[in-house]
Amino acid sequence: MTKSLSAFLISALLSLGLLAGCGDSESSDEATTVDGDGYAYTAPAGWEDVSGDGDKISEALGDAGADVTAEDVGAAYDSVVVSDDESNDFRTNFNVLTQEGIPAQLDSEGYAAENSRVLGNPTLAAQVLPDGLEIDYDGSPAEEVTLGGEQAFALEYGASTPDNELEIRQILLVRDGTAYVGTLTAAVDSFDEGTGDLDEIVESWEFE
Repeated sequence: MTKSLSAFLISALLSLGLLAGCGDSESSDEATTVDGDGYAYTAPAGWEDVSGDGDKISEALGDAGADVTAEDVGAAYDSVVVSDDESNDFRTNFNVLTQEGIPAQLDSEGYAAENSRVLGNPTLAAQVLPDGLEIDYDGSPAEEVTLGGEQAFALEYGASTPDNELEIRQILLVRDGTAYVGTLTAAVDSFDEGTGDLDEIVESWEFE
């Protein structure tokens, strides 16, 4: 994959760099407002904002064996929250990756379709996935949803690491040339509860 192609194909996969980044942290007993770059949302009680750790993720991806990092494609991990819901030492987490410079002809639907194409192509996906991470995507089309009052699209698929079987739901939106990719990652037995919390996050989302 050339850099020019990867510039708008791989944000969804890069968001998975947080799979191993749950760590130990203390959740909040109250809902927490998370202020991102041009947006804000509310994380439910039981979630902690650990966005300050997001700057390290690009380096972690490179060390993990990915050929392309977020920095290579002008993307950045903008906000990260983790839940107190833990399964097999894995904590449910939600991160937002932003990517500037999206071509004017690529809207939210097209952006989701391109990411879906990469998810379904093992050769392309292997260039950006950390070693030991495998994707299980059945090719289901993106679901139309609403984020911050605007049209967005959701993709859902599985993933496996040497230690866990995971489920992922992503919300993808392009707005004013910037892509926003919100990724919920949870252990399989925690996914239903995680998507309930994700619904609250999505409903609270506002663009500045």
